[in-house]
Amino acid sequence: MTYLTWRIAAANEAEAVRAKFEGRVQDVQRRLEQRLEAHGQILRGLGGHVRASGTSREGFHRYVESLDLGGAFKGILAFGYQQRVSEAEVGALVATLRREGEADFAVRPPGPRPWLAPVIRIEPRTPRNQLVLGFDPLSDPARREALDLAAAHGDLALSPEVTLLQDAPEGGEPGVLMYLPVAREGRPASEPAGWVYAALRVRDLVAGIQGHWNADTTLELFDGTAAGGPRLYPPEPPPTPDPRALAAQARFAFGHRTWTLVVRARPGFGQAVGTRSSRALLWEGLVGTLLLTAVVLLQVTRRQRAETAAQEGDSYFRAALEALNEGFILFDREGRAVFANPQAGRILGLRPGLLGPWLQPPAGWEAFGEDGGPFPAEAHPVRAVIEGGEPLRRGTLGLRRPGGTTRWLQLNAVPVGNGGGSVAAAATLTDITEARETRQALEASQRHFARVFQLTPDAINITRLADGVYVDVNEGFTRTLGWTREEVLGRSSLDPERTIWAHAEDRARLVAALEATGVCLGLEADFLHKDGGVIQGQMSARVVELEGTPCVLSLTRDVTAEAEAGRERRRLEAEVNHLQRLEAIGRLVSGLSHDMNNVLGAILSLGSVLQEKYGGDADLRRMADLIVQASVRGRNLVRSLRDFSRRELVGEADVDLNDLVRAEAELLERTTLKQVEVRLDLQPGLPAIRGEASAISTALMNLCVNACDAMPGGGRITLSTRAAGGGRLLVVVEDTGEGMPDHVLARASEPFFTTKAPGLGTGLGLSQVFGTMKAHGGTFEIQSTPGQGTRVTLGFPVAAAAAPPAEAADPPPSPRRRILLVEDDPALRMATLAMLEPRGHQVFTAGSGEEGVRSAAGEGDLDVAVVDLSMPGLDGVQLLERLLRIRPGLRLVLFTGPGDDRVPRILARFPDVRVLAKPFSPADLDAALEEGNPPSA
Repeated sequence: MTYLTWRIAAANEAEAVRAKFEGRVQDVQRRLEQRLEAHGQILRGLGGHVRASGTSREGFHRYVESLDLGGAFKGILAFGYQQRVSEAEVGALVATLRREGEADFAVRPPGPRPWLAPVIRIEPRTPRNQLVLGFDPLSDPARREALDLAAAHGDLALSPEVTLLQDAPEGGEPGVLMYLPVAREGRPASEPAGWVYAALRVRDLVAGIQGHWNADTTLELFDGTAAGGPRLYPPEPPPTPDPRALAAQARFAFGHRTWTLVVRARPGFGQAVGTRSSRALLWEGLVGTLLLTAVVLLQVTRRQRAETAAQEGDSYFRAALEALNEGFILFDREGRAVFANPQAGRILGLRPGLLGPWLQPPAGWEAFGEDGGPFPAEAHPVRAVIEGGEPLRRGTLGLRRPGGTTRWLQLNAVPVGNGGGSVAAAATLTDITEARETRQALEASQRHFARVFQLTPDAINITRLADGVYVDVNEGFTRTLGWTREEVLGRSSLDPERTIWAHAEDRARLVAALEATGVCLGLEADFLHKDGGVIQGQMSARVVELEGTPCVLSLTRDVTAEAEAGRERRRLEAEVNHLQRLEAIGRLVSGLSHDMNNVLGAILSLGSVLQEKYGGDADLRRMADLIVQASVRGRNLVRSLRDFSRRELVGEADVDLNDLVRAEAELLERTTLKQVEVRLDLQPGLPAIRGEASAISTALMNLCVNACDAMPGGGRITLSTRAAGGGRLLVVVEDTGEGMPDHVLARASEPFFTTKAPGLGTGLGLSQVFGTMKAHGGTFEIQSTPGQGTRVTLGFPVAAAAAPPAEAADPPPSPRRRILLVEDDPALRMATLAMLEPRGHQVFTAGSGEEGVRSAAGEGDLDVAVVDLSMPGLDGVQLLERLLRIRPGLRLVLFTGPGDDRVPRILARFPDVRVLAKPFSPADLDAALEEGNPPSA
């Protein structure tokens, strides 16, 4: 019987030791988690300070100094801030830090990197900590991993095991870094302004937690999910443990990393729990056996030993309660505390004897429930335990101390006995203030994230990386793509019935970027709306881990309108560039035409003289005709070039577009040999326009010729007119020809651009049309589709009513005159002289404006001065002013190129001046010399 009793007691003792050991493991884990949470809260506070007050050296120092790192926060060696900069910004950052007093500041390690994050602030500023200044953690893979995690989640992240730079000179020991991103205003969390961080030495962190437990337990800490991972504590493996000793592992996660805790019992663990009581029981059993043989003789001795055992059991019980980390209280049936261990007083913040019934605090204190409501004695949960006999699990009690400090307690209670003893209930108290604040902060963060997630106007969705199954979507996703949460959650984005990808290769590009770097920024792709429409979007995504599953958090912005606006802007820019290019070519042509007209004028003049002088000689006449024909052809070519660039009209009059189009149609029908059908669709009753009929006719003929060339096998040309809004009339030339591809259409109106074979076109037709429409203040639009033909639309402003022109009188016979000829080009001067002298005119020549002034002042009577407009030195306009001062009333004829922009201004100043466009024939010159002939160009 004695042996059996001893075995039962020993088994109970072993169970108590195991329970105590498991409680020890849980307590160590909880304290580690609480310590890390506390450090994380301090780091969040530092991040808030940086966001609110900036990163000034003095402000950072004062804030960290107020934290008392050496006393309040075990394990933290330093707080720091590292600023995220591009490679181009490094030089400016180094210069700024050196101006602030960091004379030796430099970013290290050197080397090109797109982004850097050097440490620019560190406190306390000990010599060892200052070794860290300038170091770029993005250069180290382990540190970069934690930085990227912190930026991706916008929250705390722990690094893997590293050697802290503060410890590097002596070889170092395990440490970790805790990072928190500092958001940049108006930028996503993935592009922070920088990171605040805490450098933690694991030895100091654990030493502050393990405390007096070193005597009966050992502790090991590993980075990862297994005890074989990188060792965090202690730096060196301990001696081989006794395989019979109690041992346990626990895993916990913080800052997106998992740590493994290994706790082993030392020899002698648990003696305080019951080793002496089991031996005492064995001893008592043996003594009892002996006493049974002499009951009467040893009765007193047995009673004394029983009392001694009870006293020893009571002392062991009290020792065990005092060793607990939780508060322990025994209540009687009236709710009074009949026993409380010291930890209960420390948790409550006052001696248990000062508590009233049912834990009611003294005056000046306040007790309340989890909801913030009162905590009256009649509703106390321990009373319910005693009266109802049911245990209480995880009840919550709040205590507000005088001065406003609040502590939150977790209460567990069980009934004791059957109501007949002095103790009715036993309760434990745990301080959960830090854990509650951490949970509330986490819940607030989650609510904030959920609110931002839902209110963001862009489409946000979370899908599993492996199969694209939707985990969550926001309201912006529904607005942008049409799908509701209920329609997509649990379904794959790769499902043809639910996919948002217009092109599978776009998602393949996204997945490739995510697998390579974990992030994809600014992916431009086409996305499918629920109704089948296509949306142009820009997606940014990052890999996140949800409950151990890699997922993709993506934000997609609808840029359809912006893309369309960009295309329209590029189209307008191309049109403007095209117009500027055409104008530049026009200015070039305008400059060249003057010299060409001089050359052609000399040739045409001499050819005309030869025609008149040798008209009787057939051979010479034929050669002279060829010279004149070639000159006229060259003149027409130059005029086409000038028409392309001109801004003014010559011979402007009212033009009936319907009459003009009918005339062109009749001419076209006679010259196309019936291969091309010509149709007219003319709106009757159109008002007149103000313009130059010959130029418009030439433009229409150029368009019709191009249309015929585009229909070598025959086809149809439709010429139509109609009124448009805004006081405009339209002339449309439409064919059923081959059409033009986009690259040809883009250059169609450029001078000399042609797709015809050599010798079949000059490339000036459409450019001349462009110049004519510009001179008329109109519009010129080409639409063409390969295989479907071309449509050209000319827009003209309606003319204001004008008085009919007076009929011109027949000019009288040309008399002989004394003429002053001023022309700087010798060939044209001699050619003009050759045309004038055979007609009996007396001609005085001058090669410059200055020479012309001298001739006008020195010669006798002069009838006419014939002057070139463009001459070096004293030009034609200046010469006109000088000649009229010398000889008032002198008749003037001005040579100029056709369509010269200066002519209207000159005629406004000198209305009696006759204008003669080069090159000209003898008949043109005779007409200009006639007194009654009106000015012309």
